[in-house]
Amino acid sequence: MRSLLPSLLMAVILLPATAFGQVVEPPVVQADDGPSNAGAKDETDWRGKPAFEVWQAEHRWVRLGMRFYGLSPAEDENALLELGAGLRVPLTTDFFMGLGMSVAFTGHWNQGRCEDRDGKTCLSDVDGGLDYTYLEPIVTGADGTTYVDGSDSRAVPGSDSLRDQRRNTHVALFALTIGANYELTIPNIQFFRVFQPFLGGGVMIAWVLTYSDMLEEDFVLINNDENRAYDDDNIDPWAQSEATVGGEIYGGFHVNADDTFRFTVELGYHRIEVEPTPLQKATPEYEATFEPYVLSEFRFGGGFEFRF
Repeated sequence: MRSLLPSLLMAVILLPATAFGQVVEPPVVQADDGPSNAGAKDETDWRGKPAFEVWQAEHRWVRLGMRFYGLSPAEDENALLELGAGLRVPLTTDFFMGLGMSVAFTGHWNQGRCEDRDGKTCLSDVDGGLDYTYLEPIVTGADGTTYVDGSDSRAVPGSDSLRDQRRNTHVALFALTIGANYELTIPNIQFFRVFQPFLGGGVMIAWVLTYSDMLEEDFVLINNDENRAYDDDNIDPWAQSEATVGGEIYGGFHVNADDTFRFTVELGYHRIEVEPTPLQKATPEYEATFEPYVLSEFRFGGGFEFRF
């Protein structure tokens, strides 16, 4: 009787399935080989392969970044600027094994400072900037004598110019740079997959803006319809140069955090010759301009990039 019990139980289990024409297969138990690795990327698949083959497989065509700088300007005959700051947005490409092209938008800002030298005297409370030229403001006294006084609203432009008038001035630069870029690419060596030196250079098309800070000694220049002479928020006479062509060189290194994101450290130098430009919002009769100077600066900074 006991020997028939297992057979009866099996018949009860299989009866409903067989009644509907189905056959129930016993479950198959598979051995547990641990977590599945299906779809996982082999991190060592580049080892032992030629560098060019690895570059083809992992090539990132476009790189977009942002960099922040400190600026150290060199002294020029007609300009003396303090340390500045800058921002740069570079877009680079890689045509072949790290050799590519770079297009960048740059914005810089420098405060001026002033020091007495070679007969060019800084006015009281003037801490820097550029040298200006404008016609002498001539005032005629009650006794008929004439003298130069730019703080007197009765002054009229004379025939001679006042040169080398250094005034506190802040300089802003906006530039578009187009050039070549090279990144040392040896993708089958682990060190250069993480630490990647680069260098480059190009032509800068720059627009330089100068913002003067005129004092009482120059009242005649701002005493015009476009200024509010006694308003502290008034923007004093300023100038924007035409597009000027300069140049830059740079170098540094990337630290590649992963395939897409990386950090950047850079040291660079740029040089731009700024031509004399008439001041806007200045009293036009005085023909005020800043004198030509060279904006020559070293920059150091860093930022980040995304590779696509």
